[in-house]
Amino acid sequence: MTAKLRPEPSIPSNLTTFISSDLGITSWSPLDHGGHSFVLKITTSPSSTSDAPTTSVLKIFRFHLRPCRDVPTTTTSTDPYHYYNLESAAYSRLKDSRLTGTTVPEIYGVVHITPEHEHHLAVNQGMKSLTGMRRHFRELTVVGLWMEYVPGARLLPRDAGRWAEELRTGLVMIHAAGVAQGDINWRNLVVGEGEGRERVVWVDFSTAGVRGEGEGDKEWEERVGGEKGRLEGLLTRASRRGRGVVGN
Repeated sequence: MTAKLRPEPSIPSNLTTFISSDLGITSWSPLDHGGHSFVLKITTSPSSTSDAPTTSVLKIFRFHLRPCRDVPTTTTSTDPYHYYNLESAAYSRLKDSRLTGTTVPEIYGVVHITPEHEHHLAVNQGMKSLTGMRRHFRELTVVGLWMEYVPGARLLPRDAGRWAEELRTGLVMIHAAGVAQGDINWRNLVVGEGEGRERVVWVDFSTAGVRGEGEGDKEWEERVGGEKGRLEGLLTRASRRGRGVVGN
C-alpha cells in the first residue's frame, strides 16, 4: 500500500521562512479571531535576521475543514493549508509588484509555529480551537504570515466616501498585480497613520485568487469586474450615510 503523502504548506520563493521561536516574541495580543485565521499583534526583540519592527502582526491560519458529502457530521479536507496557500500566493504577487507596505501591509515572511507556542496560544490566548484542529491533523505544522502592524489602524467607517479615490486606485493596483482580493467588505479595509497623512490599507487575502499564467486580459477583467462593482456598491451606500440618508 502506498503511503499517503503528508500535506505541506506552499512557501513562495520570495517570502522568507522563520520558526516562531526565532522571532523573540515577548508579548501576544489578539486582534481578531476570524473563520480562517487568528490575528495577533506581537512584540518581538530586535533581531539581526530580520528588519521587521518590534511591533508587528502574526496571522495564524486554521486548517481547512469542510463537511463530508456522505457523512455530514464529519469533516475532511483535501488541502488543510487552503486559506494559508491562497493568502501567501497573493502576498507573493503583491510583493513582486511592490505594493506591500503601501496599499497592503508589508510582508516579512512565513512563520512555522512551534508546539510550545501552539500550546501557549491555546491555553493562554483563548485559541482553544487550535487544540480542536489537532483531532483532525495531528502531525501538520501550524503556519502563519508575519506582516506589518499599521500604526493607528482602525476599520474604515461605513461613511468613508472621502477615501473613495484611494480605495478605487488601490483595488486597481491589486488587480494589476494579478490578485483578486476575494472579499470586498468594510471589515477588510483599514485606515492608519502614514507619512504625514492617513493611509488606507486593504487586508485579508485568505480567499484571494491569483491570475493564471495563461489567463488573458478579457478573462481576467471578467474575473475581477465583480469586485469593482462590489466596491462601487459600498461607496454608494457610504455616500448615502454621509448625507444622512437611511438605506442598506
